[in-house]
Amino acid sequence: LQQTSLVMLAGLISACGSSDNNSSGAGHEEHSLKILVSQQNSAGLSLLEEGELEALAGSLAGNAASLLLADNGEFAAALSTSQVNFIHGTEHEEGEAEAGHEEAELLEFSLTGTQVINSAGHFSILDAGSTSFVAYEQLEQATPEVETLNLGVTETFPALILEEAEEVFLVFADNTATVYEAGSATQDTQACSNPTSAIQNEEYAVFTCTQGTYAVALEEGAQEHTIEFTDLGISGDYSWVSQGHVVVGLNQGNTNQLQVVEHDQTEVLVASEINLTDGVCALALDSQDGDILVVNDNNQMLALNHEGEIQTTISLDESNSPACSQVKLASAAKTALVLDNQAQKLYAIDVDVEGGSYHIHERNNVAVQDVQSMVIFHDKEDAQA
Repeated sequence: LQQTSLVMLAGLISACGSSDNNSSGAGHEEHSLKILVSQQNSAGLSLLEEGELEALAGSLAGNAASLLLADNGEFAAALSTSQVNFIHGTEHEEGEAEAGHEEAELLEFSLTGTQVINSAGHFSILDAGSTSFVAYEQLEQATPEVETLNLGVTETFPALILEEAEEVFLVFADNTATVYEAGSATQDTQACSNPTSAIQNEEYAVFTCTQGTYAVALEEGAQEHTIEFTDLGISGDYSWVSQGHVVVGLNQGNTNQLQVVEHDQTEVLVASEINLTDGVCALALDSQDGDILVVNDNNQMLALNHEGEIQTTISLDESNSPACSQVKLASAAKTALVLDNQAQKLYAIDVDVEGGSYHIHERNNVAVQDVQSMVIFHDKEDAQA
């Protein structure tokens, strides 16, 4: 019964947007999407694609893995029971699948770790007080190269790569965020105890600590670079997502509140607060324009612009106010998938044409009741945000 329901899910997504797989309409590449799912009661992973269920060979260290999509959309990391596994979900050239090549693969390579984030084209993994980096491109190799920071401090959160060639890292240890260069600590520091979340784009990184939320940027000069920390004036514990030049955070203590971080007209980084009527269960950004997509605790999905104006309100009319833990949201280009475990419903939401509004393209009954995490493999290189 479970396999049958997953096949139904795959068929729904392959149909969404166009019944013609050669369609090139704006916002309608759904037929090529691959949806990776972990489950609360399974140590396996399932890939849903084009009307068929493809169970990935191999298993994880434990059930209920959390999934993290790479910033390029090609890979995912799965964290369970202090182990990080990696999944390659890239597209293959036509004919390769027929030649026996899998279109997605749970790699044999894994690392021990308790936290994993994205940073500058790498997965950054914290294990036993030290960060290891694995470049996305290395995961295409039989034996990926791993760079581990051995700095003589006990790190409390995965480090960020600020400049790879010059080995400039932001390291969280001893209640401080410290910039290291070539293995040595610099004077560029920010008080930071209990870091809980960090996100990074090509221009800056944002991280939240007990003291507040800060941005850090490396500015290249004629002779040398400079490091600039910015206090964003935000209080509260935030979980952050990023797309293109915009960063958006959800207040974990007040889920009616979002923060949008981006440069203003004078190129100064600022945070703008958005207050919503209902609490937010899940937050994502569309990977084309960075539309803010939220599922709230009132059976709705909202699409907002970066100014916080609601562009579309969609009623998830076959749900009945599920607990937020039962709602899963994944996004791609002008596409969102909302899965309600409690109601056993999947909503496929998209935009028909460029400039159009989000709407439910299709919904389906599913027997899967224990989805833990869900991501969509897709090419994010053409993001416009």
